[in-house]
Amino acid sequence: MVFTNFPGLKKNIMPFDKKYWKMLLLVALISTFVIFLRHVGIVIFNRLNKRDDLDFPPSPLWTSALEWLYLVIFFSGILLLVELAKFQHTPLLVLGIPLAAIVPTFQYTIRPLLLMLQREVEPLTAPLTLEVQRIIPKKIKILVYRGKLFNAYAMGAMPFFKLIVLGRPLVEKLPTPYISAIVAHEFAHIRLKHIPFLYGMSVLSIYVWALIMRQIYAIIDATTRSFVEGALIAALAGGLLGVICYAIIPGIIIHQLEIAADRFAAKVVGQEIYKQTMHSLDLLSNGKFGKGSLTHPDLSERLQKIQTKG
Repeated sequence: MVFTNFPGLKKNIMPFDKKYWKMLLLVALISTFVIFLRHVGIVIFNRLNKRDDLDFPPSPLWTSALEWLYLVIFFSGILLLVELAKFQHTPLLVLGIPLAAIVPTFQYTIRPLLLMLQREVEPLTAPLTLEVQRIIPKKIKILVYRGKLFNAYAMGAMPFFKLIVLGRPLVEKLPTPYISAIVAHEFAHIRLKHIPFLYGMSVLSIYVWALIMRQIYAIIDATTRSFVEGALIAALAGGLLGVICYAIIPGIIIHQLEIAADRFAAKVVGQEIYKQTMHSLDLLSNGKFGKGSLTHPDLSERLQKIQTKG
């Protein structure tokens, strides 16, 4: 085996060692719990914010199984890295970056590939494809999501794979110039490198969170006597820090990226067409599009920003 040359490593993590199988079982359980929490979180968030038809629903069962397998494989790999670090004195940076990149890597690279395999998507019709290819490169794939989705998304952090997904209601109910305007906005995220930037930001956010929590755990361990007390403080600190690292700071940044994409699209299709497109999206979504959120400007701000220079 590969690891038999490292002293002590073979004894601790050989595949037939009971300790190793117990760790793998724990990994499988944790991965299952992560997938479950993610699905529940998406449903609750969408319902509370009344965004059921603006965001993708939870993945179907078979893609959830692939997500689970992905997490099991990567968490298992981390266990090997952790054991290797014990014997090779691997720096925290070398170990921490792959660990922090697990979830963002799936979200920004694997998930778009899985989406293409789902029955919920289909290619854009030929006439519309010819129309939008006037403003975007042919190598960018455009798919239509068959569900009730009044939105569009750009996906793919890797240079060799780029994808734009349009909700079916947009394709069915909006005129071709408005569809082109929406595609131009999503293409802006690709052209301006927003997706690789968000991928890197996600990895950095998780890594920074882990570094800070590592210090917080050390302080808690040294100052608290009760396990329950320490666990509650750690959970509270981790949750608050997580909101800052994963929601507030990324939300502010994404907010600005959306404005940049609006300005780019307005230059491509013209300000008047783009304004009319946003008004139509707001009407089509019964006003949900125009309300905005932490990550997306409201309609009045978007209309104002595209008229000012960035």
